Amino acid sequence: MRCVADRKLSEPFRAWIDRGKPLPMGVTLLPRRIDVPGAAWALLCVALPCLSLAAIIGALSHAFLVNMGSTALFVLFCSILLGVPIWTAHRLWRTIDASRDQKVGALRQGLFVGPEGILLRLVPNRCYPIPMERFVKAEAWSGGGSDGGEEYTRIATLDGPIDFVEDHLTVFAAEVNQAVAAARSRPAASSEKPPAGA
Repeated sequence: MRCVADRKLSEPFRAWIDRGKPLPMGVTLLPRRIDVPGAAWALLCVALPCLSLAAIIGALSHAFLVNMGSTALFVLFCSILLGVPIWTAHRLWRTIDASRDQKVGALRQGLFVGPEGILLRLVPNRCYPIPMERFVKAEAWSGGGSDGGEEYTRIATLDGPIDFVEDHLTVFAAEVNQAVAAARSRPAASSEKPPAGA
């Protein structure tokens, strides 16, 4: 499945991510895991080596830059060395932002489950809307390898699977399936009849 940006979400999914409004009745948010210290530590571990290496290469550049080919290689290498810390800093900022939202009850990141379907949105602008009739099941799987590998959750749909690291969500696959089963037993908002006399 391809992810879509927030602004391209169709209703009712678009209403689910509106931080200015409460979640609609019948919609449950299984929140993403928020680890500000871990994101800060990752930035420190990545930024210091990359920036140090970029400084060393910059100091030695005059000895190695003898033609245009080596200049282009130097620029590409330095762009990578500076780009990785910038990307890690961006991740830290998004995590801090999510932490703030969580504290005021406005977090709209995680796995949303409602009678109309499921919306996976672990970070802004990376949304996977799944109509309820297209959802198959959530299941855990391991990355394998000699050390056991990383643990993943797979959301199986009729349109293809969506995989993400298990630690990115605060619940496991079994709890996702329970939430979906509960949502399937509730009528969708569009099919609910207004009360008599309305």
